[in-house]
Amino acid sequence: MLQPSTYYSDSNYIYSTDGLQLTNASEISIDSSIQRPIKHSFLNPDLSKKHNTLTFILCFLLGVCYNFHGNITAGASIEIGTKLGEVSLFYYLPNLFYLSNGTTIAFLVFLSFVTPKYPYFSFSCISLIGQYVLTFVMIPLFPPVMKLFNHLDQNTMHTVQSIAISVLSLINGCLSAINFSTFIYISSTLSPQHLIAYMVGSSGGPFLASLINLIDTTSTESNKWVYLIIVCVGILIAPLIIIVYFFFCYKTIPHFHSLFHITEETSFLSINNRIPSRLRRLFLSTKASLLEIKNVVVTLKYSALSLLLVSICSSYIYPGILNNFSVTTVTYDGRVVDNPHYTYHLNLVTFVFTAFDLIGSILTFLPIEPSKKSLLGSSITRLTIFTLFCSVINIGNLFVINNNENDPLIQSTGYFFGFINIVCALLLGITQGYLVTHSILKISKHVEEKVGTNVTLIIISLGSIIGTTIQIMVLSICSAL
Repeated sequence: MLQPSTYYSDSNYIYSTDGLQLTNASEISIDSSIQRPIKHSFLNPDLSKKHNTLTFILCFLLGVCYNFHGNITAGASIEIGTKLGEVSLFYYLPNLFYLSNGTTIAFLVFLSFVTPKYPYFSFSCISLIGQYVLTFVMIPLFPPVMKLFNHLDQNTMHTVQSIAISVLSLINGCLSAINFSTFIYISSTLSPQHLIAYMVGSSGGPFLASLINLIDTTSTESNKWVYLIIVCVGILIAPLIIIVYFFFCYKTIPHFHSLFHITEETSFLSINNRIPSRLRRLFLSTKASLLEIKNVVVTLKYSALSLLLVSICSSYIYPGILNNFSVTTVTYDGRVVDNPHYTYHLNLVTFVFTAFDLIGSILTFLPIEPSKKSLLGSSITRLTIFTLFCSVINIGNLFVINNNENDPLIQSTGYFFGFINIVCALLLGITQGYLVTHSILKISKHVEEKVGTNVTLIIISLGSIIGTTIQIMVLSICSAL
């Protein structure tokens, strides 16, 4: 496939945007009278300093849009679930998101082999505008807004809101996949630093959403309305600013504009000088897509396996295995009411995890590049230690707390293990941000960007579905005992 003539380099090698290593930079002899010298640039040498800065900021903001809505729907499911003592929807939501995420990205892989002109700009508009419309639709599901409906019948509201949250999670998964596939390709084509900026932004979106949920949990009744106005105005104006900023860069930076209109050759447009039938083209496209994915996974097996293990580990442990409080508390008169410890701890764990996931992504800017085997070893160690430790501590502790909720000693023990869970969330978050970003960097550097982009999201979706399913099974078994 043809790629734009954009080059980026490290201190020893020069890479082209097809992801192939060309040669050692010291071995290149350039006649300055014929060709412009290739500069070693922190960002893209084909862009001015101003344009590099503008596109770098844009990549970060586009990353923020990736899955901001995911944690908002999660917060809404906690809000409605704790009122009735039933939070199972909260644990099923990630599967809905990643199922539609993986399905959409598989379709995009197929589409990339069907058409020689991939609609990057059209998909960019669909993603950004679609997510902005989704924000409008989701306003009634923001935890601060949901409290305005407390006077209605909670059973009816639970049913309606659960259906709405499930549908919106599926839509969010589709739009997020389009966002990831399009903008991580554009970012990686610009430079590795632009790609890191996008990855940092993709960690920043869930962090902002979890911050909203945590502030809502800790805010008092006196400042609820002020907080409600600030949140609603912020979530409606900020995405609009990002959309305007995207179109500004698209119109004013020619090199950035050209990346959205690349025509790529398709190797099977004709066979023996004959154009194949539609059914034949469909078969060839599907086969080419699967072979391309297989080749990337086999060639970069260390990075691909590392990414898979990180996703499985995080999705299994976070957040359900890190919450050692029961969802409900039985009061003295026999009524079952929501447990404030459960909601607060869950929001706190989410905030800490996403905050340090963001910090871990930022740490990849450091001039330290771990080897592919180091990444895999770290991922295996992370999976083994955290899976065993968190499972033993929290599942055993949950049995004790459920049976002795009102015992002061048991409550103190619960708070102590709650603190341990916060520390685990911190370590899980920072290692995920660092390992995932480095794994994606290695995949994008050594394969054609669009293929690498799609493969990474398929691996993340698969790992997350596996991890979340195991978490649901473990928690279901424990609750039944």
